[in-house]
Amino acid sequence: PSIPVLVVRGIKLNSLAPPTGYSRKNIERYKNLLNHKKQKTKNKKREEKQYLMYRKLYRRSSTVPHCDASPVQVDRKIANHLRTHQHLNLENRGIGTSPTTSATDMSAPVAKENKLPYVFLGKSGLKVSNMGLGTMTFGENFYGLPGQCDENTAHQIINRFVEWGGNFIDTADMYGRGNSEKIIGKWLERQERENFVLATKVRFNMGVEENVNNIGLSRRHITEGIDKSLNRLHTNYVDLYQTHCFDDATPIEETLRTLDDLVRSGKVRYVGVSNVTGWQLQKLVDATERLGINPIVSLQQQYSLASRDSELEAFQVCKSAGIGVLPWSPLKGGLLTGKVKRGAKPTEGRLAWVAGDEKKSSQIAPAWTTLDDKTFDVIEALEAIAKKHDRSVPQVAIRWLLQRDVVSSVILGARTLPQLEDNLGAGNGWSLTKQEVSKHMSRGVAR
Repeated sequence: PSIPVLVVRGIKLNSLAPPTGYSRKNIERYKNLLNHKKQKTKNKKREEKQYLMYRKLYRRSSTVPHCDASPVQVDRKIANHLRTHQHLNLENRGIGTSPTTSATDMSAPVAKENKLPYVFLGKSGLKVSNMGLGTMTFGENFYGLPGQCDENTAHQIINRFVEWGGNFIDTADMYGRGNSEKIIGKWLERQERENFVLATKVRFNMGVEENVNNIGLSRRHITEGIDKSLNRLHTNYVDLYQTHCFDDATPIEETLRTLDDLVRSGKVRYVGVSNVTGWQLQKLVDATERLGINPIVSLQQQYSLASRDSELEAFQVCKSAGIGVLPWSPLKGGLLTGKVKRGAKPTEGRLAWVAGDEKKSSQIAPAWTTLDDKTFDVIEALEAIAKKHDRSVPQVAIRWLLQRDVVSSVILGARTLPQLEDNLGAGNGWSLTKQEVSKHMSRGVAR
């Protein structure tokens, strides 16, 4: 017999057995059951649509494994494989691709055992990939620095980083005078925002404004800066908001309270700092405790086998306060790639750009000017260990950082896909021995 349709307050009670009694509570419960059933049907239709697309892509993809199994088994293998490797030609779904890239731009699938692992950022509950993607090279020429990449290349780099398991993307409002954030924002529009940890910075001007208040860590500059960054990034929050450098002219209480207000407003999830000395970091940590506000969870600092002065003080504060370190310039601007030999001047890259130019070296790029015998001792040790492990020199240098207990995630910078691919090879699947790590420890010197 047909079930009579009963309408109570606009709800048709004919899909399931009616509840006992029609109180407000039972009606709401029943309404939720109906919505759940409707959502399950909707999900099933979406899965069927996706499956049909997988079938179309099967014969066009040379990476899908062929087998002599039954049709049902073949279908299952196809679906599972394509769901795992979404870097294939899925532009119409906007997964793993950008408006300016296609599947043919991507490299081979990344083996599961080689994908980047996830770690907590300091003592926070935020999980990030153990390598982050630095984006200073994205967009407009940045204060004359060579080797910027265009939007198309930048999107390819981000896509490949994500395929390796990366979820942590780092930028700053001043990179490319805002263009780095814009490029990331265009890419982010086609992704699931919650799948990524987005970090940006504030402190310096954009290189175009002449307003005296468009610089520093004042309440005015920070509040204006976050709104502009969110607009360029096409998002309503950033996971990590970092001060780009210490500001001696602004009271730290003003800076920290402003950042805390941004966390409370929902525009920022966590607060970090960058490029500070040990005493400056301790002063900031003490102030957050005294004011009872959200703590600092990360320190982004220049750190590599050729630049280790932060170990003396700043990292001791990090260990005490539970702050995660995010090393930038892990290859010392290309010095630790092994391309520059003892007694020879660099001929390419940013090292060549600053070589012999005192103004560039002292004002713009002091991180790329260490070319002494002690540094080359480290480079030659890296080369020997790289040969032993059948790895590249950059991979060994980055792996050394990843095995430092104070480091949460290493910030990689790449101008090309091959550079990125090689650097990501340091992230998982192998490690240096304790003896190799200690050997580097003995050779390293503070800068």
